Amino acid sequence: MSIEPELSPIGILEHLSQDEVTELSTYGEFVPVQTGQYLITEGQQQDSLFLLVNGSLKIQVTVNDRAIGLAPPVAPGQCVGEVNMFDPQAASASVVAAAFCQVWRIDRAMLNSFLTDNPSAAAKFLIGISHQLATRVRNANQNLTKARDVLPQLTERLKDIKDSITGAQEDISGMIAML
Repeated sequence: MSIEPELSPIGILEHLSQDEVTELSTYGEFVPVQTGQYLITEGQQQDSLFLLVNGSLKIQVTVNDRAIGLAPPVAPGQCVGEVNMFDPQAASASVVAAAFCQVWRIDRAMLNSFLTDNPSAAAKFLIGISHQLATRVRNANQNLTKARDVLPQLTERLKDIKDSITGAQEDISGMIAML
């Protein structure tokens, strides 16, 4: 006997009542995602918001054929794909399952139906999404500030390495000349 997944009023849904969460869940669908499966692929069009019910998702970009993590793993109650719901463009990052997950998916058309049919619950839902977006922007700003603060130290360290390499090259040239 398998247990059907359900949404809970946690994370972006914390402002909604259980009845509102139950109503919202009827506008989307539950989707199982296997470990390593891509939910969103960088550069591809997509029109769905995915809410993590359980499991773990990674957000990453590809740089020189290498996956680079952008943020801490997505936790249950958080969503991905929300940016494209409001600003439809190609996905700016990939989202891949770090472990088996259950997600709830709602596409743009069904979200619009929910917004029209349930304005009070929709406002609470949008507040939850806005809170998550604000948290992500703050975290990105903190990371940029840290990177900016470390950059002079890295620049100085690279200069030291360059000087060491230049010195080693001069030593090697001198040894070769002595031969």
